Amino acid sequence: MAIYKDEKGGYFYKFSLNNKQYLKRGFSSVSEAFVSQSRAVVLLCEGKSVLPSFRVCFDKFFSFYKMSYKVTTFNSSFKRYKRYIYPYVPDKPLSELSSDDLVSFRDNLSKFSFSVVSSVSGLFSKFSDWVDDYYGFHFSAYRLLPKIRDYSIHNDSVDVERKTVSLIDLKKFLNAVDDNQFYLLFLLAIVATLRIGEVRGLLVSSYDGKSISIVRAMAYLSVGKSVPISPKSVSSRRKVLLPEFVCKLIDEYIKDYCLLPDDYLFFSFYDHRLPIGATTVYRAVADGCRKAGIPYFRFHSFRHSLATILVDSGFSVEVVSNMLGHSSSEITNKYYLHCAETDSEKVDSFLTRVLSGKKNGSVKS
Repeated sequence: MAIYKDEKGGYFYKFSLNNKQYLKRGFSSVSEAFVSQSRAVVLLCEGKSVLPSFRVCFDKFFSFYKMSYKVTTFNSSFKRYKRYIYPYVPDKPLSELSSDDLVSFRDNLSKFSFSVVSSVSGLFSKFSDWVDDYYGFHFSAYRLLPKIRDYSIHNDSVDVERKTVSLIDLKKFLNAVDDNQFYLLFLLAIVATLRIGEVRGLLVSSYDGKSISIVRAMAYLSVGKSVPISPKSVSSRRKVLLPEFVCKLIDEYIKDYCLLPDDYLFFSFYDHRLPIGATTVYRAVADGCRKAGIPYFRFHSFRHSLATILVDSGFSVEVVSNMLGHSSSEITNKYYLHCAETDSEKVDSFLTRVLSGKKNGSVKS
């Protein structure tokens, strides 16, 4: 199976299965064509009770992974696989692997530092999600494996302060942003709890006047070119109702920049049809922190911060979990909540009250 580029600059795939030829055209990227091809093969092979072997599946996973990430990221991930996973997992069909088959892998991994445990576990989780997406197989053998705990001297409250930003500091930060594009980008990232790839993947057509649909994200190819990919997980594909004041700002922004439906909402300085660069956004975050006189924080802290602020303000974990696009509220509790049931209209009302008000490109204090 392979992906090809046609004369018009688009992509298509073709493959042979059971002496039949299959071809489909009209894809805008290698990644989109690969995803469609993977799903087509799965559908055509539906009914097979035995999945490919573990190592074959991992090889296929890396074929997709390689197109979506930088060379350095891919190489380090592949080295982790070869060192920590490959030698310790039996090469059985994936559907036949049990938790007992993964005990050797887990026991060996537990000997290393928690940073190694986290990175290898993260890679294995991505593989498990990929198997779920493209084979429709829930890899329960890995999911049921007992987690490796961090027993090193570690103060969780330190991590909390580093991952979250107070509502006061968020307001200071927004007040310090004097560029309209970055102001709207940061505000939308806060109220819609967007990841950096999700922000960069938004098209003008993603906005319908009342809500924003997160159906794709942007990632870098090894050569530095951005390509659209699927969001982090199935639950990350979501639709977020926006506060009215944010919708007004988006309407003005689209009109001021004369954006078309197929343009990126947050575009490159060179072309509306290209997404804004991640490094450009990170620099704007650092610049905003410096101007606001607050400690630097990561872009992803917008998600952690709003989750914490909402729950501290009385919103349920389930409501916040749905906004974040988490598959379960347990993830929200474990990774995002660091410090009476409601609906989206109440969330919008709360965000309007604490964040609305724009003057000269910044939020009023």
